[in-house]
Amino acid sequence: MAVYPKADNLLYFQDGAGVEHVIALNGKNYGEAYIYNNAVDTVIETADIPIALRQIIAGALNGFTFDAGSTGSIASYQLGTGGAGFTRLNNVAHGLSDGDIITVRGSTVAGYNGVHTVSSVADDYFDIDETFSVDGGASDWDQAAHLIVGAGADGIYAAEWVMNTAPDAACQLVWVMYINAIPQYKSASERIYENNSLKGATATAIFSVAAGDIVWLSVQSSAASNILNIHGNYNLHQL
Repeated sequence: MAVYPKADNLLYFQDGAGVEHVIALNGKNYGEAYIYNNAVDTVIETADIPIALRQIIAGALNGFTFDAGSTGSIASYQLGTGGAGFTRLNNVAHGLSDGDIITVRGSTVAGYNGVHTVSSVADDYFDIDETFSVDGGASDWDQAAHLIVGAGADGIYAAEWVMNTAPDAACQLVWVMYINAIPQYKSASERIYENNSLKGATATAIFSVAAGDIVWLSVQSSAASNILNIHGNYNLHQL
């Protein structure tokens, strides 16, 4: 068995079959993102669907990178470029790439709203993993601000998040962390809010991540009215 360093300053070893493994150091890797004194609403066009959170900035990072996400406007929907099982979203200069995760809001077709993986990307359109039925009308998409697990940072992590929110109308909010397009329901938290009240919600969980995974936070509201996330934080710390 050989043990050796590499350019990423981590130690590696090869097992008896010649397969390379990283030697993880407990607590070495961590990723953090946060909101402080934010004044930009999270737009809720459709009730009871997950919305990807933006207005988040990078915190402490080691073994992770951060992407601020993006948003765009969908002009129309049609049969997907990828064929049956896909729907094409027309959006000029959207800036997305194959494999990106987005949430759609405001479509008149319920199945188009929610969490989707992007594919068949061209300059002015992309597909989502939903069977086409009819045009869902003008609507919007959001790509969350997210943490990206780096090479050698895969493993078991303690995750936690907290968010202080003031909604524009009385509502019930449900928060969930995601790994890629998969909700981590054990990180969910739910709270009832009055109009313009400021309250906090929080949760913790332990889960496994692999290199290249993205970790992000979603919120869904029982009311189709905007919310303001003023302060918050979500983070992962390797166990």
